Amino acid sequence: MINLLRTLGLAADASQQEIADALEACRQRGLHDIDGVSLDRLQGVLSVGERQVHYRRVHEQYAAIASTLHLLDLPGASDNHRWRDRLVEFTDD
Repeated sequence: MINLLRTLGLAADASQQEIADALEACRQRGLHDIDGVSLDRLQGVLSVGERQVHYRRVHEQYAAIASTLHLLDLPGASDNHRWRDRLVEFTDD
């Protein structure tokens, strides 16, 4: 999962105004994409509305799962859902 807010250099709790300002700053610098993600895609997902709400919820779910991965190291734990494999693209560094 691509962390679109991090791609823009923003925190997970960035406001709509911060998102709009970051996108505008990129456009003013003449950028069309950041790390291979188009500004149109960023705006389409992070704009106000249902997509943004869904994106933020999914992001929070991945963060919650990622924060508990260490529990799979406990004796008797089974990674039968392959969480480590599924969270490879999601990093919360």
